[in-house]
Amino acid sequence: MNLHVLGCSGGIGGSTPSTCVQLTPNILIDAGSGLEQLSLDAMRQVDHILLTHAHMDHISALATFLSNVIGYREQAVRVYAQPATLEVLRKHIFNWQVWPDFTVLPNVEQPIIDMVPLQPGKTFAVENLQVTPITMDHTVPTVGFSIRIDDHHLIYCADTTYNANLIDALNQLPPADQLVIECSFPQSQHEMAMLSKHLTTELLKRFIDQLQY
Repeated sequence: MNLHVLGCSGGIGGSTPSTCVQLTPNILIDAGSGLEQLSLDAMRQVDHILLTHAHMDHISALATFLSNVIGYREQAVRVYAQPATLEVLRKHIFNWQVWPDFTVLPNVEQPIIDMVPLQPGKTFAVENLQVTPITMDHTVPTVGFSIRIDDHHLIYCADTTYNANLIDALNQLPPADQLVIECSFPQSQHEMAMLSKHLTTELLKRFIDQLQY
């Protein structure tokens, strides 16, 4: 699986846009400002977005992306996320105050966004991919993904801190051909990492050492 990392930062500016990963031309993980790296034509090919959680660096371009594609698609863009994440989008983004409610635009019968709830541990199909959400340990409900296509297996760990239960869960999965894990802080900022539930370089090493791959 050829991943195209459009952004992987917690901020913006220069060559460090926020998180968005392109799995295929029409399937993305997250919708941070990295999504803006796509051309308008490429944006209009996106059919599916897997959201890990509702933090701004993972959803910041979603609303404006939908503005770019509305009127150019017959089918809704399917956005998959946990119910708590979808509720944040409905309540705080698509509420007519921050942004138009794209769940009813251009009309109620055919909105531009189709919000699809997912459950950790429950596998679902996104075209030819088999996707299983995996619970992360972050400050808000967050999932990573086990993604399989044919004999290939990608494990994508979203924002998380070190967690023995998560490592046990990953070790129950078939070995990964590709493994993506976040690391947001140097070891010198360990306290900040603990408060925000992210990994440091040392915690990342400890995390990887515990994986049975």
